[in-house]
Amino acid sequence: MEIQENREIFATRVQAGSRTYFVDVKINRQGEPYLTICEVNKLGERIRLMVFEDHAEEFIAAVEQAMEVIREHKTT
Repeated sequence: MEIQENREIFATRVQAGSRTYFVDVKINRQGEPYLTICEVNKLGERIRLMVFEDHAEEFIAAVEQAMEVIREHKTT
């Protein structure tokens, strides 16, 4: 059975003012999942970031660390 390339298995959208973020999990040709994060601005310009499974844990850990710093420096 051949696995369809870039098959989407999860998708969500985050509306953030004039920007929209799409967070998707897809399956590559080898059947391995990977994460894509796509930003679309009000002009329709797209920026896409792909994070593969073997680096996903490190990527998420870095984002969590960044969020801790943001929370510490958040003004009330």
